[in-house]
Amino acid sequence: QIHTKGGNWGGSHPDLVGKSMVVQVTNIGYDVNGEHSFDIQIPGAGQGLKTNGCTAQFSGFSSGDFDCDNTHGGCFEKSGCARLPQELQKPCEWRYDWYRWFAAG
Repeated sequence: QIHTKGGNWGGSHPDLVGKSMVVQVTNIGYDVNGEHSFDIQIPGAGQGLKTNGCTAQFSGFSSGDFDCDNTHGGCFEKSGCARLPQELQKPCEWRYDWYRWFAAG
């Protein structure tokens, strides 16, 4: 279901209208302010305050490899996904291809 405020689309990109996804909420983002519901945990999208979990799980990578050295927001370009471990690159690319992160529109 598309949630709107005053009848206006409130998503990040118009191409998301009619799309749906299933999410498991495990983090409601208490460390940020403003009106929001939850964080979607996506590889390459920023680690926030907790920056040691990924390096503990994937040896041989620096903390900055998991968010393109941008702890709050992550990689600004799809090419940054190449810094991630191989098994996390496709989920990172999903953010640009399906979710339309940073796409004009």
